Amino acid sequence: MNKEKINFKIFATAMISVIIWFLIAHGYRMSNLIYFHDTLLNTVRADIAFQQSLGRFVQPFVILLFGSITSSWLISVVAILFFGLSVWLLCDIFDFDGKAEIFFLSGFLICNNVLTTANYMFLPWLDIYAMALFFSVFGVRLLMKGKIPYIICGCFSMILSLGLYQAYISVALAIVFILFVKELYSGKKFKEIYKSAFLYICSFVLSGGLYYIIYRVVLVKKGLAESDSYNGLASVARFDFVSVPSLIGTTYYNFFRFLFEPGIYASGKIHGTPISTFINICIIAVNILAFVILIAGLIRINILKKNSVSSVLLQVFLIALFPFTSNFVCFMSKGVEHALMTYGILLVYVFAFLVLKENLKLTDSKKVKLPMQLIVVPVLWLVLNNVVYSNQIYVKAHIQEQNYLSIMTRIVYQIENTEGYKWGETPVAFVGIFGNSKYIPTDVYFDQIGTGITPFTNNATYINYLKYHLGANINVYELPVTENIAGDMPCFPEQGYIQFIDDILVVKISDQ
Repeated sequence: MNKEKINFKIFATAMISVIIWFLIAHGYRMSNLIYFHDTLLNTVRADIAFQQSLGRFVQPFVILLFGSITSSWLISVVAILFFGLSVWLLCDIFDFDGKAEIFFLSGFLICNNVLTTANYMFLPWLDIYAMALFFSVFGVRLLMKGKIPYIICGCFSMILSLGLYQAYISVALAIVFILFVKELYSGKKFKEIYKSAFLYICSFVLSGGLYYIIYRVVLVKKGLAESDSYNGLASVARFDFVSVPSLIGTTYYNFFRFLFEPGIYASGKIHGTPISTFINICIIAVNILAFVILIAGLIRINILKKNSVSSVLLQVFLIALFPFTSNFVCFMSKGVEHALMTYGILLVYVFAFLVLKENLKLTDSKKVKLPMQLIVVPVLWLVLNNVVYSNQIYVKAHIQEQNYLSIMTRIVYQIENTEGYKWGETPVAFVGIFGNSKYIPTDVYFDQIGTGITPFTNNATYINYLKYHLGANINVYELPVTENIAGDMPCFPEQGYIQFIDDILVVKISDQ
């Protein structure tokens, strides 16, 4: 009973911590529309068939439950719930029970570039990413029980995670590798470790196999073709014409690039040197510190516990593989990796924190406070950068949304006042992109953070913007990529940027 009370306290602390960090870092986005990039493309979550063709066949059930309209507040609330559950499970798996450590753990799991990217560009799937994370972590927690009913449920949980968004399988793999290292330095018998390893391997293979079978059945039942896009499953098991050693190198490179090339918030200059340069150096130093704590901490633990050479060598092997496993999706996608696919890399901070905690247990209690204080400041600095960066990204995207409301309103007015134009009938083709337009002003501060300068990705985003934001019934026509019919036309906003060419009303935004 007492144990249940303690677990409830951990659960409450995890949920409250996640709510606090999410509101601080992403609250601005949560309470504003900011339709940007794929969020604009999916103002309504109606691309169910496409998602199923990508292997994400569980997503329709989420949309059925929470609706098709992309609502930033509701999606964020659902995401907070599942992120909170995930943090709670991670605390349970790695025995994090102190309020401070749970709070800091929540900090770098909620305030990071992965969630920032998901929030401002891919909001329609934020709740789905959170669920995929939860079922990945929950699957491992069930497998840890080691009994057949739990193993079956654990495999089912993994299948749900894969069916929501495949990238979060890397989180499960990273957790398992950390657990193995923990068991090794804790002195667990090799026989038990090998037995656990066999169980995990079989469970992951079984989950992946059943997931793929279900995916193929869904394709047949729905009459869908397997997507051959970069994020599809068509080429997952095909390594023809691919250098595997080079691909492994790319997987490791992207792991370290994620940590050492973070998003940096915009600031001013000191004696002509951008403050962002100093911030970047500090963040690199924090990440180096995390690796120092991880490596040096493991060396100290093994020395104090007098672990065998074979145990130490196996730990070295697992640590060497950790960047590969935590970024496994990069390997499976043949090196084509998006920021959304990198959440597993964040587990390196959990790993370092776990090793630090173990070292503190082996230290005289009178000396515990100093090292804990030393680690708190760098962690807070890392989280602070991500909090400020996230808020700046959302402000920039919001301002851009307002900018293009003004621009597109003017363009629509001129389209509708062009002689010969019939609303809803005349095909209208947009040529060029605002990102290449000389008209759009630049800014020394806003240009430091990377959202681009336009919420429009392609003609489909124009269609949604005109329909949902401006209420304009315009028949957007997509020109073939090879067709260049507006070569001599001036660009927006010069006189003549809107002209009839044959029966198509062409709106030229830029030369490229």
